[in-house]
Amino acid sequence: KKQEKEARVAAGEPKRPLNAYLHFSQAERAKLRAEQPGASVGELAKLLGEQWRTLSADDKQEWKRREEEDKARYEAELDAFHREHGETRAERQRKERAEAKAEAKAGAMAEAKSNRKPRVQEGAPRPSHAAKLELIKGELEAAHREKQVLVVQAAKARKTLDKLKAKRKALIESEDASSERLQRMEKYEIELRSDEAKLKQQLADVGARVDGLVERFESQQQKAKRSSAPKRATREAAPNGKPEKAEKPQKPQKAEKPGKAAAAKSEREFKLEKGEAKPDKGEAKPDKGEAKPD
Repeated sequence: KKQEKEARVAAGEPKRPLNAYLHFSQAERAKLRAEQPGASVGELAKLLGEQWRTLSADDKQEWKRREEEDKARYEAELDAFHREHGETRAERQRKERAEAKAEAKAGAMAEAKSNRKPRVQEGAPRPSHAAKLELIKGELEAAHREKQVLVVQAAKARKTLDKLKAKRKALIESEDASSERLQRMEKYEIELRSDEAKLKQQLADVGARVDGLVERFESQQQKAKRSSAPKRATREAAPNGKPEKAEKPQKPQKAEKPGKAAAAKSEREFKLEKGEAKPDKGEAKPDKGEAKPD
């Protein structure tokens, strides 16, 4: 931090503005130290905070006016610096961090898109159960890799926060504590906590996606087992591993109808018996002893 401050001063960057409380602390710290010479830096900061809270709204107006003046001074000097030198170190660092985050997000999205389940076109053969299992397995592996990266990033953010907290505590207890440095550390801590919260949310989303993929994988395995069970049972029951063909039912035979010749013959015999017709040559005469039909 000290080297960064020296680099900003050497580059001619304007001094950052202070808020109303920091203006009040700078003005009252020397008076409070003279009243209590044995007090540590932490105790002095605590006493200054109590005095600030007890100030009335009218008393705070003076310090708020100084805050507005300091802010206007900083904006004017910053505009002049931009015209002459361009970006400040802090602006350049924020831009680099934003670009790195955007690249990481784009890479994660591209990887997720490459592992996404392809759409099945109309009329195309449907993928088998084994192919579906392989697709889900690929998505699971990509989700696990993404989760590992997020776990490492979250651990680094937590480690940085712990170090910053220890440095801040040491700075408060030291004799050379500056309000400007404390303000920068507070701002940096807020950014780190925001990044940590985003990482935790991303970890929760990836964890939920992994759980969903595991359920899909297990469900697809059950479907594959159910679809293969009937085929296996049929092969085992058939001789030589081939199912027998079912015999076709035979059609019932139709009763034969008497022909025209047989019908005509029966009618002639009837007439011969009644004597209505004469027998042809070689045709036997009907027996007279036979009873005539009524």
